[in-house]
Amino acid sequence: MLGACLVAAVAFYPILSNGFTNWDDQFYITENPLVIGSDWGGLLTQQVVSNYHPLTMVSLGVNYLISGQSPFSYHFFDLLLHLLNTALVFVFTYRLSKGNHWVGAVTALVFGIHPMHVESVAWASGRKDMLFTAFFLLSLIWYLKYLDQRNWKNYAVVLGMFALSLLSKPAAVTLPVVLLLLDWYTGRSLKDKKGWMEKLPFFALSLIFGVMTLQIQAEQAIADQSYYPLWQRIVFAWYGFGEYIKRLVWPFPLSAIHPLPNAGTIPPSYYPGLLLGLGAVVAAWFFRREKSLLFGLGFYAVNVALVLQLLSFGNAIVSERYTYVPYIGLVFGLMMLWANSSWSVRAKNMALGAVLVVAMAFTVVTNLQTRVWKNSETLWTNAIEAYPTSVIALSNRGFYLYSKLGKMDDGLADYNLALQTEPDHANSLENRTIIYLHKQNFDAALADADHFVKAHPQTPKAYLLRAFTLDRLQRTDEAIADYTKCLELNPAEEEARSNRGVIYYNVKKDYDAAKADFDAAIQLNPKKGVNYMNRARCWAHAGNKAEAKRDIEMASQLGEPVDEVMRKSVEMMK
Repeated sequence: MLGACLVAAVAFYPILSNGFTNWDDQFYITENPLVIGSDWGGLLTQQVVSNYHPLTMVSLGVNYLISGQSPFSYHFFDLLLHLLNTALVFVFTYRLSKGNHWVGAVTALVFGIHPMHVESVAWASGRKDMLFTAFFLLSLIWYLKYLDQRNWKNYAVVLGMFALSLLSKPAAVTLPVVLLLLDWYTGRSLKDKKGWMEKLPFFALSLIFGVMTLQIQAEQAIADQSYYPLWQRIVFAWYGFGEYIKRLVWPFPLSAIHPLPNAGTIPPSYYPGLLLGLGAVVAAWFFRREKSLLFGLGFYAVNVALVLQLLSFGNAIVSERYTYVPYIGLVFGLMMLWANSSWSVRAKNMALGAVLVVAMAFTVVTNLQTRVWKNSETLWTNAIEAYPTSVIALSNRGFYLYSKLGKMDDGLADYNLALQTEPDHANSLENRTIIYLHKQNFDAALADADHFVKAHPQTPKAYLLRAFTLDRLQRTDEAIADYTKCLELNPAEEEARSNRGVIYYNVKKDYDAAKADFDAAIQLNPKKGVNYMNRARCWAHAGNKAEAKRDIEMASQLGEPVDEVMRKSVEMMK
């Protein structure tokens, strides 16, 4: 166990010098008001990024208290959590194999160093995978204890660990089925009514969290099921089942994103995964008398079933983080097949040596892959090398290049490539418009903003950007119309209120309408000083010296530069 943890630490230590990325870290940590504001009530009750995982969010909140937005403590905690899970995998498989040290050690070693697990460990937003796995494994370990000592205390611990796992990530809903697999594997009859009655609270919790998760994700994460026909989604599921098995021994290419294909197409690169999925079923039948292998394959199948894209969600055909738990079953089954084989000692040692050599090679690959997660540029450059036309990778790298590094031309190049592949891609249209605005290429900005509106007519940001561009082109009536449409779609869009108010004041000389917009903007964002300064101008025009002075002082307190000429003119008012 200690050896597996030590090797895992060597494989993953580079994450300690990594930063955050723009792959959801902004939503989970760096721009999350619940974390930044230490809103413990919100962290416990609100969904984040289409998931309800309060324990995960509280753990990130604790990291924020420790180090703010410095990434070290987050990655240090993640490394410790992964090492804990590696130890728990050893304990679980060691006990399940009736004390076979090599089965426990190798299963833990492969778990600890496998390159497919880099995403869960090196990604700050991957905390949920490791946290739910820790409680998931504790529940399984304690269930083995319960099977030996069936008392209510052990049962309560199993149920409690399961609840904590669900509160870390809803993927834990598979645990009741795994418990039934453990019953079968350890010789407990599945006809035992008491065994099924014991599982009822577990299935009830799974049902509650499963329904809640589907309701949350239906709004954002679950894709339009009509885009991919049912036959294609069945192929996706079969491919994923085999592809994840293939990647146990050949994990390449490693990438943060493995894009879905176009509707109605099956790329030739999918054929090996499809064949391997069929091969796994055939092997299960051929080795049906090998209970350990069937258990391992069943453990894998149960824990990977929910992410096989039969119900399309997200934007990836496979995701490396989804192997974090399932691979435990595959490696355990294979190691038990090795342990129970009738091979000679020499043959067994040679096979074990080969596994250890591969494990050491994986350690090197994992160590290198952790460095890919250093920042958004290295992360998405790696993904683009694997998938040169990936719209997600190009768009995210483009955003990092122009918004964080100020490399507008490089960012523009990435967006140009992304929009060649997917001309209606919303994020790329939005950000290329912004780059053109920064470069004061208003004609190009208007072309993109107009395309954005036509392709996504229910997106408020599209109208906001087109209105802003039209204003720069002095087409103010059209700009007002677009700001108004933006506010119809999203009444909470403060920037649209503020910008429309400026047009009303400067161009239309409609000071009442301008003040109404600045009033609304201040209600939406009371900490933005420019709105107070603009409203002060409206008060001054109306002859209300007291209110004008009050707004000028508030703007100054919020750090907004004060127009001294205006201040003096207000002071001179009667």
